Amino acid sequence: MTTRRTWLIGCALTCLAGTLAGPAAAAPNKNGPCKVPSGAFVLKAGQSREQEVATPVGAINSLASPTVDMATTVGDFYVDLAGRPAGTGGLIPFTLSWDNELSDYDLFINGKTELSEDHPESRVVPVNHCVKVSVKVDVFVGLPIDKLSLKSAGRSSAR
Repeated sequence: MTTRRTWLIGCALTCLAGTLAGPAAAAPNKNGPCKVPSGAFVLKAGQSREQEVATPVGAINSLASPTVDMATTVGDFYVDLAGRPAGTGGLIPFTLSWDNELSDYDLFINGKTELSEDHPESRVVPVNHCVKVSVKVDVFVGLPIDKLSLKSAGRSSAR
């Protein structure tokens, strides 16, 4: 009888404790995996990459073919924040550098540029999970022998 009473009291206390504590907190929604087109660059938070960029047709060498589109497409970039809480934003810092101090190149991010004379050229782009960022490089003045390099990184940011 004592064992049964102890068991009933234990069950009653367990039920009461569960009622007072309330329902278990639901896990926050998480970002799913990033699905991107073939050939796109995917950056996970904390990951970086560096790549050589084809030299755009410059002001000096554009005289031979003035109708050529001057911007060189680098590619499409995505930040993959899979597993992080939904709504977590991201950042992609881009740094374009080149070996000829007399040249001047500019980044086009999603069709917009900040014309500057910076060397290297840097931009930080706020992004959402798995949203495309298109990058091109344009030239103000440059030589076809210039060597260009683009560094990029994926970061998460609280919004």
